[in-house]
Amino acid sequence: MAVLAIFILAGFVCQRIKLLPETTATVLSRLETYLIMPAYILNTFIANCTPEVIEQKLPLLLWGSVVAVLCVAIAYPLGRAFYKEQPLKNIYRYSVAIANAGFMGNAVMLGVFGDEMLFDYMIFMMPLYVVIYTWGMVMLMPSGGEHKNPLRNLINPVCISLALGVIIGISSIPLPGFVTTVLSNTGSCMAPLAMLLTGFTVGQYSVKKLLSDKKVYIVSVLRLLVIPAFFAGVLTLLKMDAAYMPLAVCSVAMPMGLNTVVIPAAYGEDTSPGASMALISSVLSIVTIPLVFAVLL
Repeated sequence: MAVLAIFILAGFVCQRIKLLPETTATVLSRLETYLIMPAYILNTFIANCTPEVIEQKLPLLLWGSVVAVLCVAIAYPLGRAFYKEQPLKNIYRYSVAIANAGFMGNAVMLGVFGDEMLFDYMIFMMPLYVVIYTWGMVMLMPSGGEHKNPLRNLINPVCISLALGVIIGISSIPLPGFVTTVLSNTGSCMAPLAMLLTGFTVGQYSVKKLLSDKKVYIVSVLRLLVIPAFFAGVLTLLKMDAAYMPLAVCSVAMPMGLNTVVIPAAYGEDTSPGASMALISSVLSIVTIPLVFAVLL
């Protein structure tokens, strides 16, 4: 967490001292979304995805689906408890339901457990990605936005690279060594770039203003401590295999991500609530993630 925090701080400082242009956040976001994360996913699935492995990993998809359904289920009562008017109600719903389980979750899983567990985590996350790119996008778009057919949101670099990685891995299509080297080297930038992006995005706002919303502290504690404990308890009662618990905990114990900034910004909405959530929860997570992993695992 200290390593990730240093990258976040570096991005924050770069923005504050104007070392990089204002468009840097957009560039980093597109690089991460369209190049680096897809490269890492492709490399991981091509290397690990065989018919035997897929058969063995089916329980991961099942338990990932359980977690995804529970995330949406708790979002409605908890989101409404913070705000009853739009768009803040839906922003809080999304933030309660969806943690930064992609960018930061991948980085934590890789750093703590290694490549093999990260592969399991990506399979476990597939149902949650479906929720993020359908229900999640609808929550963050303003009323009347492009959510008449939310399934279109599944046509994105992350989902496409997952599908391609599975196909190439299962079919054992041989790739030239230089191709796998390119994928591996590109994917190794994933965690640092995601944290730089977080710091740079938050650095665009007044820190004093972002730290002044008391409800954000409450939802951050809920997101980082209460919800992971709730999920661990429920999944234990449902007899989840203990080997899968690190995957479930990681998917729900991360801070709030940047979608609450990026998506509203695309529609000209106020992005300060999402930035406040990202800043406060990311700072607190430096302590809470090790604490949650130590207690719940």
